[in-house]
Amino acid sequence: SFNDTKNHWAQGNIEEVVRHKIVNGYEDGSFKPEKKISRQEAVAMINRLLNRGPLTKVNNSFPDMTSEHWAFGDVEESVRTHEFIINDNGVEEMTKFIDESIW
Repeated sequence: SFNDTKNHWAQGNIEEVVRHKIVNGYEDGSFKPEKKISRQEAVAMINRLLNRGPLTKVNNSFPDMTSEHWAFGDVEESVRTHEFIINDNGVEEMTKFIDESIW
């Protein structure tokens, strides 16, 4: 399904993690199977494997991660202990922040 995975040794594995919605690939239709994964990509994948987030309607915890960043909700999900609801759109919303010093 990607323009750069045909005949790649991991093509079957890539298609399987996409089928389970753990990864999406890039907007240009590529997967970039030889590219090193970023921290944001790793956090997003871990959240999806754990059926968590992305968290919405929260302020940013890190000055270099604005709410416009594609991984904002996944990063916030990973650093906030919280209670939540799943809204009518299937999106997680924090209902209560649990102040827990983890740093």
